[in-house]
Amino acid sequence: MQAKKPNATKRASAADRKPFPAGAARRTPLGVLAERTYDAVIVGAGISGAIIARQLAQAGKTVLILEAGPGEDITLKGYEGYVERFYGQTSKDNQAPYPKNPNARMPRSPELRKPAPGVPETNGYFVQPGP
Repeated sequence: MQAKKPNATKRASAADRKPFPAGAARRTPLGVLAERTYDAVIVGAGISGAIIARQLAQAGKTVLILEAGPGEDITLKGYEGYVERFYGQTSKDNQAPYPKNPNARMPRSPELRKPAPGVPETNGYFVQPGP
């Protein structure tokens, strides 16, 4: 007898999903930004910022996401550049594959390590302050 997965959520099929809005991931001219008002402004389109933006938009709110990263999609050549940079770095830390971005400086620490499961980390912590 096969056990049921608790609280299994059915994923929407590709046909049921709304298409990504055309032009939603483009750079917006500053003049346009100044003329509009938004219900929420999210700084950073990382996983948390993107999830929050989606939830707010689904609730009918207007959302502006400010992102320091490039506004273009990555190409195969660009991806291969990340791989080559990673392998060429002496330290294989959290930023090894990425080119430097003066608008989004990131701390680099070869001392960061994955904590052991079930064991609290007591040797320190990682703080990334904003500007």
